[in-house]
Amino acid sequence: MKKSFLLIATLAMTVTTQMLADETLGNTQTVCQSSGFIYEVNPLTSGYTVEWDLSGAGTSGTDYTLTGALTDPSIQVVWNTISDGRVMKSREISGDGCIGPWKTTTVTVNAKPEVDDATATLCSTGQGSTDGEGTVTDDVYNMALATTDKNGKTVDKWDIEVSVPSGVTRTGATLPVTATTNENYIKNDKFENSSTTANATVTYTVTPHIGDCVGDPYTITITVLPKVAEPTVTYRSI
Repeated sequence: MKKSFLLIATLAMTVTTQMLADETLGNTQTVCQSSGFIYEVNPLTSGYTVEWDLSGAGTSGTDYTLTGALTDPSIQVVWNTISDGRVMKSREISGDGCIGPWKTTTVTVNAKPEVDDATATLCSTGQGSTDGEGTVTDDVYNMALATTDKNGKTVDKWDIEVSVPSGVTRTGATLPVTATTNENYIKNDKFENSSTTANATVTYTVTPHIGDCVGDPYTITITVLPKVAEPTVTYRSI
């Protein structure tokens, strides 16, 4: 089950969460697309007011969704679209009208990775052709995990599970695995199909990550061809 955490940013700037100790918000913040945050000036000196500036954050209602007024001590922002640099500013104004410096934060909004499903067809273990004969010449899942998603972003971690039907023996990587950084983790997997008449289907379920952004799972479906039985040879005298 995925957990979501609501972060509260303060102009000090201190970032607090419901489960973690306070942190200080620097000049940059990296978030996932569609994530929302409450930004708050805290503590706010008595008699002071706050001004927020999101003019460098894109188009309101499209690139971000704002809840609250730009003069409120706290605002809520949901970051809707991916970007390498959405600029958010905030400052304090004293009761006498003295204006403090802008606190500027550049927000990088990363997309949740999207990866297409994949398929492959393999011979049963040990029966792949080594001389190029036939249309299926391999008996090993000789393919790396997707390292680039549909938006051209680099996928850097993967959670992997596998479903193997009865009658098939899989050898290779230890599964399931969480957050592996090895794109070749299942590249050398092999499958032995005990049937000499029927295909078998092995399904990997892979969840891609880009940093802390977790995408929807995609599948890799392997068709394992029937095992070619040892021939029966007869003989007679001549």
